[in-house]
Amino acid sequence: MKNAILNQFISTRICELEMLLRFTFYFLIIGFSLLVSACNNQNKDFRYVQTIPDSLRTSEEKMVANQLIKVLIEDIKVENNKIVLKSSKSDFKSKGIPIQYFNKLTDDIDNTNKYMNSNNVNNIQELVDSLKSNLSRELKN
Repeated sequence: MKNAILNQFISTRICELEMLLRFTFYFLIIGFSLLVSACNNQNKDFRYVQTIPDSLRTSEEKMVANQLIKVLIEDIKVENNKIVLKSSKSDFKSKGIPIQYFNKLTDDIDNTNKYMNSNNVNNIQELVDSLKSNLSRELKN
């Protein structure tokens, strides 16, 4: 009897650990896709702020980096288990963010949604909430 209870307890903990690892993996995929992928500089004439070390950024570049984080926190939503951007090109322009970031972010969101769909990820809201929480902490620092 004790062995059966112990086996059930261990099995439950293993399932919980697997879910935690899966969540962490998906969180890293979203975070990487939305933030770091801008380092893949497809426009050779444009220098993304993510490719510039913090200590070497100009005040304008620091402002753009902070505005991008704010956009991710405020304007990224989940609808029908898909990530959507609520900002338009004109919103980016009015916030002082170059249009190249809008194009890159929308491409990254499309790619992330395709990945999540093909891998049957169903907890996108949870992942986006976690990403926003981490970005909020980064913005406060």
